[in-house]
Amino acid sequence: MFGRKTFPDSASTVTSREFHYEYTDTIGLYFQKTIDLEQFQRGLVIRFIRLIGRVSFRTSDDWSITYDAIIDTGCPISVIPRSRWENIEHNMILPQASLELGGGTVIGQLGEVTLRFHYNNDVSPPITIKAHLLDGDDRPLILGFEDILTDIRLVSDFVVDTAYLEFPHRMVE
Repeated sequence: MFGRKTFPDSASTVTSREFHYEYTDTIGLYFQKTIDLEQFQRGLVIRFIRLIGRVSFRTSDDWSITYDAIIDTGCPISVIPRSRWENIEHNMILPQASLELGGGTVIGQLGEVTLRFHYNNDVSPPITIKAHLLDGDDRPLILGFEDILTDIRLVSDFVVDTAYLEFPHRMVE
């Protein structure tokens, strides 16, 4: 039930005021699909659909194992549980930070980490992102908008079961 089957054949381009971006490197994502069983028992089909990317994090001597991460376009910044960030390289920006998330507040620090996306045998270039580094493990690994979707093109078409990221090659104008 997961999938992303094909990538576009040709690169696309986007121009901003500062850079000309040519998108050529792509990394697949997949849709995680489940049914709300409580509603299903009432005769309703309600799907829980999440867009998932596989990522690894830079460690002091290499890269971590890969983890599934939720790509959440509604989350302003990435959220990393303690068990995922405590053994990876990270720089603290703010020692105390809180974030409103899913109707509640999460507590942690604001930091920077470096990650790569994986799909089958493909690996993206490293990306350094700001992230909310949680004090606990009560939330999943979430990749939010800042530093990921602000710099990388997301293509998602659930109807044809296709999702991927396109990474820009920056060329100064």
